[in-house]
Amino acid sequence: MTQRFSKSVLPQAAPGQRRPSPGRPGNRRPARPGFRVHVQTLKAPLYWTDAVMLGALLLALAFVVDPFLHLERIAVTKHLPLVIGCFALTMTIVGASLSPGRDRTRRGSGVARAALPFLLLGTWIIAGSLYARFVDHINDTFLTVGLYMLAAPGIAVFIAASPGRWRVVGVYMRALSVAAAFMILRMIAEHVTSGGAYHELEYLVVPVGVFYALRPHGSGSWNICLAAFFLLGGLTFLKLTGFIALGMALAYLWIVDWRFRFRGDMRFRARAIRCMTVAVLLCAGAAAAIMSRHHKVVPDGNPGYRLITYQNALHRFFDSPVYGTSFDASATSRFTAFEISAAQGELATHSDLLDLAANGGLLALGLLLWANVRVLRYARQTLFAGGVTDDMVAAAHALACMILTGVLVYAFNPILLQPDRALLLWCNTGLLLGMALCHHQGRSLFNLES
Repeated sequence: MTQRFSKSVLPQAAPGQRRPSPGRPGNRRPARPGFRVHVQTLKAPLYWTDAVMLGALLLALAFVVDPFLHLERIAVTKHLPLVIGCFALTMTIVGASLSPGRDRTRRGSGVARAALPFLLLGTWIIAGSLYARFVDHINDTFLTVGLYMLAAPGIAVFIAASPGRWRVVGVYMRALSVAAAFMILRMIAEHVTSGGAYHELEYLVVPVGVFYALRPHGSGSWNICLAAFFLLGGLTFLKLTGFIALGMALAYLWIVDWRFRFRGDMRFRARAIRCMTVAVLLCAGAAAAIMSRHHKVVPDGNPGYRLITYQNALHRFFDSPVYGTSFDASATSRFTAFEISAAQGELATHSDLLDLAANGGLLALGLLLWANVRVLRYARQTLFAGGVTDDMVAAAHALACMILTGVLVYAFNPILLQPDRALLLWCNTGLLLGMALCHHQGRSLFNLES
């Protein structure tokens, strides 16, 4: 059920809801005329291809959350979410091409142009990895990195072609919230006994708090509690990346929303100061409790191992700084500086950024930077131009924060070599790109009210 709104009328907050964020003066764009506004997206039709794509995303979430079966480590099952997603994407493209209106097909070609750096870098990595495997007989290649990177343009094409796109994003955000909450609660429970879990997933957990902090619909008190829960969940990782992800999420919120409200809303300022005071006290109390039990706050890790692998990667980068080895190399190497029990010593560099630099040089890093900046720029020009007016925009901000924190995480961890983590990271990027490009064609209110 749809209705049309005038170009000059901006959405007004309902009683009991927060007014839309004003955004930076002069940075707002008026709504385009003739936008079709879906009032309740969760009641919109969900086609079978949408359900299959959701199944792929939810299965990937189940893989990263699952504490028992570890299906992401089994060769037969670890690529299953990607296979299911490819099938859903193919059927969606076929359906769009056979539909009477060709608008969705044209949008798909527009996504291909917008995602050009992802396509170039992913294809280059795949070509180099295939050459390494079949010509040089190297088993551990970067094929997973290139193959899963193409999930970003793939999911963006799906969002552009699917008529139920907003419901897909809505259900995914709910599922992501449940998965992030489970991870936080399990880590809190495990800190009492054996320590943390779910390391390398900070980019999925902490930015969920951005969604609830910016969400203009629903109970304001409930949204504040959920935002604090997910944001402070970064502390439960007991890792430096978790702490930095929390800082990045708070800085993101300050830049896009809080600085405007802090200046002009005395009530918000007083409430924010109280929240910051409570947060500082809680963090200090938690640190003291962990220190008294474990005699440390952050796990030891192995900086000696990391420094050696980082140094080796930098040496390979300086040997060929422009295009590296063109990914005609092994993704892992035997560590011989001292004894490592994990994986019989055959380990990755522990930094995907350094791996890209060593094997793709400045050209690979430039393509990656171009790709991420392009997605964020499209979102800024479309979704973020008018402030946070609905849940769709709040979800887009959360996805943008996931992109930024994801770069942080794979700068210090090899998550791009792990299918489940890589799929979710690139799908989040593709979701934001698809939503931004569809915003040109028609904007749907994205309310998660049941």
